[in-house]
Amino acid sequence: GQCVVIVREDSPGDPRIVAYVVPRGEGVKARDAKEFLKRTLPDYMVPHHFVELGEIPLLPNGKVDRKRLPHPSATAARGPVLAPRTDMELMVVRTMQQVLSLPSVGVDENFFSLGGHSLLAAQLAARLSRETGEHVPMRLILTHPTAEQLARALEHGALDQARSKRPPLRRLAGQSEAPLTLMQESMRFAEELYPGRVLYNTPSAHRLAGALDLQAFRAAFGKMVDRQAALRTQIVRRGDGFVQEVLPHLDVELPLEDLSGLAAEAREAELMQRLQRRIDDPIAIASAPLFRVGLYRLSPTEHVFFFMAHHIIWDGWSFDLMYEEMSELYAAEVEKRESRLAKPSHSLVDFSVWFGEWLASEDCADQLGYWKKKYAAMPGTALVPTDRPRRAGGSASADTEWVNLDEQITRRLHAIASQQGCTLNTVVLSLYALVLAELVGDGKVVLGVPVRGRVSQEFDPVMGFFVNVVPTVIPQAFELSFESYIGRVQQELTHALSHQDVPLERLLQEPEFDRFARGAPVYQSMFSFQDVRLRPRHWGPLQHSSLPVMQKGSPAELGLWLLEWDSGLSGGITYDSALFDAASIRLLRDRLQGLALRAVAGPGQSLRQLIESPGSDRDDLQAWLRRAGADRGAAGEAGAGAIAAPSERADAPATMSLLESQLAMLWAELLGVPVSDIGVADNFFDLGGSSLLAMRFVEQAGRRLGVRIEPQRVVAGTLRQVAERAEAVEALASADEAKEQAQSKGVFARLFRRGGR
Repeated sequence: GQCVVIVREDSPGDPRIVAYVVPRGEGVKARDAKEFLKRTLPDYMVPHHFVELGEIPLLPNGKVDRKRLPHPSATAARGPVLAPRTDMELMVVRTMQQVLSLPSVGVDENFFSLGGHSLLAAQLAARLSRETGEHVPMRLILTHPTAEQLARALEHGALDQARSKRPPLRRLAGQSEAPLTLMQESMRFAEELYPGRVLYNTPSAHRLAGALDLQAFRAAFGKMVDRQAALRTQIVRRGDGFVQEVLPHLDVELPLEDLSGLAAEAREAELMQRLQRRIDDPIAIASAPLFRVGLYRLSPTEHVFFFMAHHIIWDGWSFDLMYEEMSELYAAEVEKRESRLAKPSHSLVDFSVWFGEWLASEDCADQLGYWKKKYAAMPGTALVPTDRPRRAGGSASADTEWVNLDEQITRRLHAIASQQGCTLNTVVLSLYALVLAELVGDGKVVLGVPVRGRVSQEFDPVMGFFVNVVPTVIPQAFELSFESYIGRVQQELTHALSHQDVPLERLLQEPEFDRFARGAPVYQSMFSFQDVRLRPRHWGPLQHSSLPVMQKGSPAELGLWLLEWDSGLSGGITYDSALFDAASIRLLRDRLQGLALRAVAGPGQSLRQLIESPGSDRDDLQAWLRRAGADRGAAGEAGAGAIAAPSERADAPATMSLLESQLAMLWAELLGVPVSDIGVADNFFDLGGSSLLAMRFVEQAGRRLGVRIEPQRVVAGTLRQVAERAEAVEALASADEAKEQAQSKGVFARLFRRGGR
C-alpha cells in the first residue's frame, strides 16, 4: 500500500491532517487506523481524515500532485454524527453548520473542536439571536459548546433569565450626547492627567495598488464618516463632567501628498518619516475629528492611505469595519451605484446609555460577584523584572520588537489546537504565559486579555471604543503536559470570558481590588490576538496590503499582540522603553519563538521539560534574569522591577494651611499611609499614588472639600502646589444632595461609587 499525509486548511482557522491511502487488500477503517496510530503517535499527529484512493496522483517529475488530492468529506472524517432530536437542536445544528461551513454537525460535537474560535462564536451568537429574536450572549456558547447543551440551555429559559437581568436596548434617535463609558472616562482622565502623550493613538497605513480614483476615494471616506457616529464624536465638558457629543455632519479633508518624484529608496524613506511624524502627534479629544487621515502618492498606480484614530472612539474591531466599509463604499463610487451596506441601527450613544443602566443591573452584580470571589483570596500579582526601576506615574515612552511565526509553525500550532478542542489564540496565549512564568518565578501569571465588548449583534457594525480588558489568571503546574496545560488555560479563559462585561475600571472600585488601586499590577502583560485572514484584500478595484507602522506609546508596560495572516502570525511585543532595553525584549521574543518550536515538536512533554530543554533562548533569558536579580539586590527596593522610593523631605516641620491639611488627610485615606508621613513638599505619586487613585482624589476633593483640582497638577506638583492651584466650587449641602448630584453626573460618578446600585 501507499500513503501520503498532508495538512489542509480548506476553511480558515481549521487545519486538518489528512491521510490519503492506497490500501493493500481490504479498505481502511478510519476509526481502526486512528486507534492503531494513537499507540505510537501523540494525539496531535494522528490524522483527522483517512481518504481511500485508487492511486496517488503524481506530477511528471514523480512528486505528489497536491492539487489533485481530493477534498475530504467532513462527515467521513469524523465518522457518523448524532442527528438532532428536537426542533431547538435542529435550529442550533443548522446555525452551527452555516457558521463553520460544514455539511453536518453532530449534536454532541464541540463547536471549538470543529474549528470554531472566538470570532465565529460571536457570529454564532449573533445568528442565534436573530433566529430566536432574543439576545444570545456569547458566554452561553462558551459554557455550552455542543448543540445538545446549547439547545437544552435555550429550552430551559436561559434567554428569559438573561433578559430579566439586563436592561432593554433602546434606539435613541436624535440624541447627540451621552455619558462616557467607564472605559472612556478612564482614558479621558489619563489624557487630562498626562497631556501631550500619544499612548492612545491607533495608527494604520494601507498600501493600495492600482489606478486610484481620487474623487471617488474621498467620497467613499466621507460617506463612511457620515455612516459612523464615532467618527463625528468629540469629548466636551458639561457642568462638572464630560460627555461625548456626536456632530450631525463633519466635513473632513483628505489631503494628497505626492512623493512620486523621488527615487524609489528615498521615496519609501520619506514616506515612513512623514507617517512617523503624524503618529507622534497627539490627538486632542475636545474637538472633532478625533482622527488623522492622509493619502500619499508613490506612483500613478501605488498610493498609501494613512488613518489614525484616538482610542477613545476606536478599537480593533473598528479597523475590521473600516476594511469592509472602504472596500464596498469605494467600489460603489467607482461603479456609480448605491452601496450595499445597511445603515447601522444603533450607535455608540445607544451603547453608552444602555451600559450605564447595565452597571446597575442584576447581570452586572452577578458578574461582579464572580470577580470579587476570585480575587478575594488571591495574593498580589508579582512584578515582572525590568532593566530600570519603575517610576511613579509611569512613562510616556514605548517601543516595539516585531514577532513572527511562519506558516509552517502556525499550521502545526493550529493542529495542536484542533486536537485539544480549542483555538490557536489559546495555544499561543499558553506559550506566552510560560514565558511570563519564567520571569515571575513562583508568582501568579495574570494576562490582560482584550475582548470586543459588543454585547449585542446590533453593535457589530458600529465603530467605536467598546473594548474591555479581562484579567485572566493562568494556572502554573509544571508537572502537566503541554496538552493538559492548554486544557487548563482554555478552562480559565472560558470562565473569564463568561464574565467579560464588567469593565476593569469597575472592578477596581471593590475592596477586593484595593491593592491594585494602590499600584500593584492587575496583570503583568497584555495579550491580544486577532485573526485578520478574512479582511477584504481589495478596496474596490484596488489591491490592499498593510504597511507596518510604529506606535511609540503604550498604556501597558508590556504586551504581546499578534495578527494571523495566511502567511502565519506576525505582531510585536510593545514595552515601556523607560523600563526595558530593546535587547531584553528581544530575549523574550526569542524565548517565545523557541518554546513554540519545542511545543510543536512534542506537545506531550511536561511543561518542565519544555522550559528546561537546552537552547540559547533559554540560556540567554536565564542570564538576563540573573543580572536583573543582581541589580535588584544592589539597588534595594529601588532596583530593577521595584518602584523608586520618594526622596527624603526637607520640609517636614513646615506648617500646613487648613486646605493643605484637608488634602493631606484625603491623600492619607486614599494611599493608606499615616497623615503624619505627608508633608507639603510631597508628591501624590511619589507616595504610592496611581492614575486610578488620582481620579478618586480629584472627584472626592470636589465632592467633600468643595475644590476643583487640575489633574495634571497632581502628577507634577507638591501638596502645597496642588492646594495653591485649587479652585473653590460650590460645596454640597448634605449627603443626600451629594448622592443626588453624584447620580446626575452619570458614568464618572458611578466610577467612584463603590458597590452602589
